Amino acid sequence: LGQIHQCNGRPELAIGLFHEALDVARETGEPQQLFPCYDGLATLNLDLDNLAEAERYFSLAQGICAQHGLDPEGLVVLPFLD
Repeated sequence: LGQIHQCNGRPELAIGLFHEALDVARETGEPQQLFPCYDGLATLNLDLDNLAEAERYFSLAQGICAQHGLDPEGLVVLPFLD
């Protein structure tokens, strides 16, 4: 949902939803759930010109992949929006 709101120009809704999803993902500790949250927050902060936060979240996303031997390309979810 966060990505949908981000793509539709509602960053304030998107950031709240990404953080809510991240809270749930942290409870499970599943890298396949953590990566999209970190990646989504990174791209959202990049869109908002919050470069330090974007870099922090990109680093966390990369760390998840490195720690679990995952390919980030296989975890990226692209929205199907017109």
